[in-house]
Amino acid sequence: MESCRCFLLTEKPGDFHQLISFMNLYGFEPQGELPDKKETELFLLDVDSVDLKEWRQNCRDEGFDNIPFICLSSEMGESRQLGAFQAGAEDILPRDFPPSLICQRIITLLRVIPEKKRKANRNSQSFILPVGNLIHLDLGSREMMKNGKSVHLTPREWDIFLLLLNRINRVVSRDSILDKIQGESVEGTDRLVDSHIKNLRKKLGDRKGIETERGYGYKLKGRLL
Repeated sequence: MESCRCFLLTEKPGDFHQLISFMNLYGFEPQGELPDKKETELFLLDVDSVDLKEWRQNCRDEGFDNIPFICLSSEMGESRQLGAFQAGAEDILPRDFPPSLICQRIITLLRVIPEKKRKANRNSQSFILPVGNLIHLDLGSREMMKNGKSVHLTPREWDIFLLLLNRINRVVSRDSILDKIQGESVEGTDRLVDSHIKNLRKKLGDRKGIETERGYGYKLKGRLL
């Protein structure tokens, strides 16, 4: 049986003790309190206790948007099911479904969800910049592609860019960026950060892709895929 690292997202974990036990039995390795972007392959979302719309927005902000998910709901009316599928769910199941059947449904879905999609966050990340440039990162080889063409980043540029990417659409403080360039000359560190950001903007081909928050830091803007 193929294993799959699942994350059960609910505000009422006590309601799912039996399901968690079955997930372990089936080799689905349910994770702890926080999902791991590099390890999570499938979400089980309790839409009775978690707002689906808000969660999807958080997924986009945190970089989990391309991980497939299944909804669990006590309400199975047409509008609830339609909302789940419109949000991108692979399936929606009754919350009180027997745990063995939920696990069997996961097994069935694993046959049709490409492994590449389930494990996309482990080795790669793609997103679109405000002007429309498509950026793809190979995290293993530390390579960037822009609209299908290779872009060379220096080691320092890569580290800073990855820091910005991990908090995409959020501000990263200048101090955090300075921590990433430890070991370089202490003198002129402000100019050093400015120089790296300037080079990154040029290589991204989008001056608005990295936004300056005066007096604080920088924000990478874009939409994760």
